[in-house]
Amino acid sequence: MEFLFSVFTPTYNRAGTIARAYNHLCKQTLRNFEWIVIDDGSTDNTEETIREWIKEGRIHIVYIKQANGGKHRAFNRAVQIAKGEIFICLDSDDYYIETSLRTIAWYYEQVRKKEEVVGFSCLVSDFRGNLIGTELPSDQFICSHYDLYHNYNVKGDKGLIYYTHILRKFPFPEFEYELFVPEALILNRISRYYKICCINKVLCRVEYRDDGLSNQYRQLCLRNPKGYSLYINELNYFKLSFVKYILNNASYVKYSLKGNKKNLDIYYEAINKRWTFIIAHLLGILLYIKDRKK
Repeated sequence: MEFLFSVFTPTYNRAGTIARAYNHLCKQTLRNFEWIVIDDGSTDNTEETIREWIKEGRIHIVYIKQANGGKHRAFNRAVQIAKGEIFICLDSDDYYIETSLRTIAWYYEQVRKKEEVVGFSCLVSDFRGNLIGTELPSDQFICSHYDLYHNYNVKGDKGLIYYTHILRKFPFPEFEYELFVPEALILNRISRYYKICCINKVLCRVEYRDDGLSNQYRQLCLRNPKGYSLYINELNYFKLSFVKYILNNASYVKYSLKGNKKNLDIYYEAINKRWTFIIAHLLGILLYIKDRKK
């Protein structure tokens, strides 16, 4: 069976909140979608809950439980098995409003013949309707995800929707013993070749939890330095100011050292080796030493 949409939800011990996502998917006015739930090793009653919903048969559900490996591994698996043309990541404590899939389908029809466009960005709000961050430049505005944030001053989380075949070309790297890789790493890789279309409408409502990824970001980066240092290093593919270049590469060096990489390897793997990289390298070593003393 083929679908227009594959809606993917990674979940870990979210039996108490995932019903919200499920109930709103059941209310979607466009029904041509599958819901892929990758259970990342939950120890609560998530599995029993999902299997009851499968029996109900209200929507098509694909449920897979795997050992805890982080959202990026769950994402990779979902992309590989997805049967929809358009892939949406919906966190287990968020939801898309009832007309969202129909709205995205309309925008898809407007841009599907534009080869450079491979997805969409939409506005999100909290459960009270307050907009997260800023609006997008304009409706149906086309640019890369990187440019949205760095050249058009967009701020805050946005709903991100990509064509499935494009995501298969840009899988998350998976590092042994690491459970987190920044989503921006993949979005920036796609940005070097493709663009997205702006949907300047609120389609998704989100909740920020104390134990969610958003609130744990810095600690996640510190505990998963290989993925984070790779993300920082690849920012050098884009135009950076002198100060940003120094600070960015100092951070790249610091996190590479945290990942037990040797100084010579750090240098050889650096994407932009200007003479100023020496300054950044020394600053990164100092930052690494300072962190170790804490």
